[in-house]
Amino acid sequence: MKTIFAFIVVALSLAPHTSVGQDIYYVLNVKGKVTHERTRVLLKINDQIAVKDALVFSSLTDAVVVISSKSGRMILRPKPVAKSSELVCVVSDILNPGTGRLSARSGGISNAIEMKNYFGQDSLHILGSCKTWVAPTAYPMNSSNFFFIRYSWRGQVINKKLSHDQDSLHLNPLEIYKVDGIAISQKEVRDAKLFYKNSTSTTEVTRFAVLFPEESAVTQLVKSFQLHSALKGKPFIDELIPLLKDTYGKTDPDNVRVWVRKNLGPY
Repeated sequence: MKTIFAFIVVALSLAPHTSVGQDIYYVLNVKGKVTHERTRVLLKINDQIAVKDALVFSSLTDAVVVISSKSGRMILRPKPVAKSSELVCVVSDILNPGTGRLSARSGGISNAIEMKNYFGQDSLHILGSCKTWVAPTAYPMNSSNFFFIRYSWRGQVINKKLSHDQDSLHLNPLEIYKVDGIAISQKEVRDAKLFYKNSTSTTEVTRFAVLFPEESAVTQLVKSFQLHSALKGKPFIDELIPLLKDTYGKTDPDNVRVWVRKNLGPY
């Protein structure tokens, strides 16, 4: 009997491990439509996937942001498969490290170049609303000197003056995207530009490449990251900022910190 028991133990130890030994990833965000090949169900936040699972992507622009206790934050992006009409990829073949920790540089805007880099280079994603300090030596703000946005909406040219508090410029979608007192969709806005008006002239500063992600989606993403990450305090924010960049694009670190304190409490 002892001989048989010993044989069973050895056999089990040599047997290949299945899901027990696999690295499990939790889904933090899904861009596009990505389906689990076996279940044929669309992936959603908080789903679990293993390294040997296969995913079906709807296009080459799809992406899935995931996290695991072993590998940390990763991004799954499809790659073309020869002789296949579908973008079917095994997770282990398309794992890519997420964006590394970004600079937490802050301090506002000091000159015209920084103004163009902040508002016009790439797309800046603001969570909720934000205040950005602008050097009064470069752009004084008062009743005669101020910034405004001009954009096209349904064939109309709309001018929206930006509010400010001393030297801090306010970016609030509830103010920017409102026409005749009615909120409009930022998706319908075209050719947005930022202007600066002083007492004698009006100058076009740069294009206004600022987007405001849906807050409910941001909240769901951040809470999922909290759930599946052991990070707390400053390390949590240091990882959240590049996660948001991977998900949405360029963000403002100060804006992220303020948004987290406001919506999730102290960190």
